[in-house]
Amino acid sequence: MRGRAILLTWVGATAGVQMLAELPGGTARSGLALAALALVVCGYCGQRVCASAMAGGTRAGVREWACTSVYCMAAACAATAYAAERAAWRLDDALPEIHDNEVARVVLRIAGLPAQQRDHARFDADVLEAVPGPAPAKIRVDWWPQGRDAELPSLAPGQVWQAALLLRRPHAALNPHAADGSARLFHDGVRALASVRGRPRRLPPEAEEAASRGFAALPVRVHAARHALRTRLLGALGDRRYGGVVIALALGDQAAVDAGDWAVFNATGVTHLVSISGLHVSLVAGLAGLGWAWCWRRLRWRGGGAAERVPAQVAGGIAALAVAAVYCALAGWGLPAQRTFFMLAVAIGAWLLRLPLSPGRVLVLAAAVVTLIDPWAPLAAGFWLSFGAVAVLMARGGRGVRRPSVDTGASGPQDRLRRQGARLLAASRLQLTINIVLAPVLAVLTQQLSLAAPLANAFAIPAISLVATPLALLAAAMHALPACCAWPTGAQWAAWSAHCAIAWTMAPLAWLADQAWAVRPLASPPFVLLALALAGTAWALMAPGWPARRWGWLLLLPALAWRPDRPAPGGWSMTVLDVGQGGAAVVRTARHTLLFDAGPLSRSGSDAGARVVWPYLRAEGVARLDTLVISHGDLDHAGGVRGVLRGVAAAETYASFNLPARLRAGAYEVRGERDWAARLGVFRRCQAGQAWTVDGVRFDFLHPVLPASAGGRRARDGGGRSNENGCVLRIRGQHHTALLPGDIGVNQEDALADRLGRSDVVLAPHHGSATSSGDALVRAAAATHLIVQAGYRNRFGHPAERVLRRWRRAGTDIWRTDQDGAVLVDSGAAGLRMRAMREVRARYWHGR
Repeated sequence: MRGRAILLTWVGATAGVQMLAELPGGTARSGLALAALALVVCGYCGQRVCASAMAGGTRAGVREWACTSVYCMAAACAATAYAAERAAWRLDDALPEIHDNEVARVVLRIAGLPAQQRDHARFDADVLEAVPGPAPAKIRVDWWPQGRDAELPSLAPGQVWQAALLLRRPHAALNPHAADGSARLFHDGVRALASVRGRPRRLPPEAEEAASRGFAALPVRVHAARHALRTRLLGALGDRRYGGVVIALALGDQAAVDAGDWAVFNATGVTHLVSISGLHVSLVAGLAGLGWAWCWRRLRWRGGGAAERVPAQVAGGIAALAVAAVYCALAGWGLPAQRTFFMLAVAIGAWLLRLPLSPGRVLVLAAAVVTLIDPWAPLAAGFWLSFGAVAVLMARGGRGVRRPSVDTGASGPQDRLRRQGARLLAASRLQLTINIVLAPVLAVLTQQLSLAAPLANAFAIPAISLVATPLALLAAAMHALPACCAWPTGAQWAAWSAHCAIAWTMAPLAWLADQAWAVRPLASPPFVLLALALAGTAWALMAPGWPARRWGWLLLLPALAWRPDRPAPGGWSMTVLDVGQGGAAVVRTARHTLLFDAGPLSRSGSDAGARVVWPYLRAEGVARLDTLVISHGDLDHAGGVRGVLRGVAAAETYASFNLPARLRAGAYEVRGERDWAARLGVFRRCQAGQAWTVDGVRFDFLHPVLPASAGGRRARDGGGRSNENGCVLRIRGQHHTALLPGDIGVNQEDALADRLGRSDVVLAPHHGSATSSGDALVRAAAATHLIVQAGYRNRFGHPAERVLRRWRRAGTDIWRTDQDGAVLVDSGAAGLRMRAMREVRARYWHGR
């Protein structure tokens, strides 16, 4: 028990370091290391005292508990010092601030599998040389071909290129309830983002050979082998519908999996089967170990059997571990693969050394080893879900499922069907337990719970793990054979069979995902309720006989049923989301939710409505929008309509243009998916004079004044694209007023100035461009706070410095989503409260 407590303390302290806003200094880290050493000495001495105490006495138990506590404190100090020191090393490998957003000539080596499309490529690269320097050791490169006829070359790991790159320090959007993208970059060791300028030049093979020498280049060679296998598998699969899933099962590369397939996997809770999961690694390693042990027993050398020198079980265990290592390396060494490999390594090592290690100790030791190698592993949701699911399997597997008593002599079809049904029911109940236990964690991480997961996993686990995955691995192995040993027909047959198995499994999964009950949104609970729910599940999973064991499940209800507090009547709250270069703000009153703009649509096809807006609404427990306002038709404000409407419908919608007609015409890439216009509710064109009051808060449109004021252009749908015709919304509560002006310019601001009145909070017009925020608006609004929604280092130069100076001279505090992340505003009787997400969730890697 002591060992598990010490290891869990190590894991917890390592995870705690990743929650710090500032790292301990060098002196503090040294002090923690010395404190850990001193505590170990104290614990050892105390343990000797415990050994000399009377066995079974109360004092001996207290001393044993005290020794364990001392060792746990030593583990906490050691883990904190270690993780902080590793983090400090990585922070030092940064792009100097003087070279931020500058072009440098870089010689780089492609280090990972490139994600390549026809008009875009993204890959991680090792920097070999940079002028001006220094540059971080690892960067992430985006390559968009420049010119009308420009094409991307075929990229592969190990290639060495010389290119002009625009280097930027890592930055990612930061929103409530959403994952921190900059944390993912920091975890991956990416210390700069780069965009290709001009035409890079590939260096000759001699340079690539020189760069691939040494142990440090081993990961690159592994990725090169993965790339070669991926290319061959793509050639064998052609344009088959689920070819990307076959490659994901064989190599762990999920870039080719269709976005629609991901939606099905998420809705049915089988996402873990598409990746190289622990089940797959264990299956492959087990088969390899059994097969090699069978061969080892029959292998003879110099008249003696190989098993006489080395037992077949030992040889099989070593072979299983070796195959697991190769498979995990080819799979990209993800967290589930790491967890499974280290669990296998610990279990096989303990078995070979005849050490009595329980499954719980193996799991905890594997978690400690993972955090020792990768202190940033707890930043990934997969770390907690992977280890949590295995812990549930260990605690619950085999308990609470009664096998039906069937006559052993009966072997008819009905008896076999009954046994298969019992197995299916047992698997479904076990998966249901896992879903219930992990539901609070999923509420925090994904804000949804798949109700279809128990049934889906019951048939998908055997179909994918026992049929599709072995066939995909067989296809990969046959494609990896040298030309002299290759069997092209057999390799293509294996790939085709794996695809067929996946296609047959996807049919019922797609049906389940399409059911209205398949997925239940969950509001993200606070940490206190999450801790209570985890304590309840731990209590409920205790061994039979534990007092009130089944009542522990009730402690999950507060976290699952929790809903965020709403403003009091007369008050309002507003969340200005960090959507990059675009607009999206959520306004809430006691019973009313309004969304002003839906975020941008990027040229890669993803939209902020699906990535940012809808997940935020889901986490806040918003099941329906009372009002949706799209200020104008530009893609940076209306491009996210697709993602928003996919998740939530609106009761009424306002826009400055004919939004339903635009959707029916296929705007914003929504053609053919569903009748999006029906999800808009009652549609109206916004114009000055429209107003409504709810919960003591008045909403009124100030612009556009009349359709005729735009010279008849409002009558045509194209006029809705003009910034000057956009909707301008004013929010007036009992205590404070906010102005949301969209992208109007100075001329429209001058027309509004006389009837505007003072506003406590203003959303900067047109993202703070130089053609907006004129003197008339600044004087009339007399705002206390200005919020600028703009993309980080956007190409438009928003916000303009002269605009910021104008507001500052008026005594206005300025908040910027490109620097502060999402901005939270709360208006109530106690005053106006402003918060920035980079302050609420400050971490040591932000801005570094």
